[in-house]
Amino acid sequence: VFGRIFLLQETYLSLKKQKRNIWEWIIVDDGSEEINLIKSLYGHDPNITIIERAEGHSGAAECRNIGLEKAQGDYIIFLDSDDLLAPHCLNDRVKLMEENPDLDFAVFPMEQFEKEPGDLKILWNIENGQNHLDRFLRLDAVWQTSGPIWKKEALLKIGGFDEELACWQDIDIHLKALFAGLSYRLYYDRLPDCYYRRHQEGSISQSNINSIEKLLSRSKLYFMAAEQLGDEIEKVKSMALSIVYSAFLTLRFRFAYRFIRQCQQHFSAFQYFMFAVSVFVYFSRLYKLPSIRAYVRKNLFNTSAEINIGKHATK
Repeated sequence: VFGRIFLLQETYLSLKKQKRNIWEWIIVDDGSEEINLIKSLYGHDPNITIIERAEGHSGAAECRNIGLEKAQGDYIIFLDSDDLLAPHCLNDRVKLMEENPDLDFAVFPMEQFEKEPGDLKILWNIENGQNHLDRFLRLDAVWQTSGPIWKKEALLKIGGFDEELACWQDIDIHLKALFAGLSYRLYYDRLPDCYYRRHQEGSISQSNINSIEKLLSRSKLYFMAAEQLGDEIEKVKSMALSIVYSAFLTLRFRFAYRFIRQCQQHFSAFQYFMFAVSVFVYFSRLYKLPSIRAYVRKNLFNTSAEINIGKHATK
């Protein structure tokens, strides 16, 4: 929690409306100036545990790991300070996990909104029959952090969130779950049971996405995936090109050069030549031509297939 007290109240009310009244909410404060107000508002509720992060890395990954460690229940759902749950969410998810003890986690549909649930009527993503690992590798996140319910033991098995990453922690945890072969199932045939607040550009989560620190985090995640996949390195091509493109776009040429040198064994000279040509075209007047623009966007922004995040209406 950091600077979100006005939104945290809405999250709290969505929990109080749950049909299942047995739940534990762990609020991990990430060094905000509002901790005393948070304690006064929620400290009296026996279902709520408030933890102040005292040391270590700051950020979402550290806070989620603290909450995971302190959780007393068998099942875990991660909530950002502005996420909301439908009244049936906890009851239906826990019941399903109890009926399917073979599952390590289960994923449910999420709806996006701006001011209140239902105002956008847009799903986070959809099931399209394609391989989930491939989709995450091309950054088409099949589910967002609040979409799954996890067995606590499964999260501990894969080591929780990587606290060294400045961004893409959600992509990382889901890739690790898939690489580890955790048992899961998508229940996207159901109605959305959680809601993701979509902020305007410049929000906390979207700020400075191409800083050196975040580019380094993205490259670390790329090399983790490349190591896991071995001969199937082609699957992470779009992730690598996204990193190089972001570096070029923000004029971080030195970083782009170092990254290319680090992963040159994974790509042919021709692939890098074509990418360099595409970057040159992007910064030239040729990019104004519709056919050229379409080609460059296909090869820079999305080399594998369409990304479905936030493009599909609820039924």
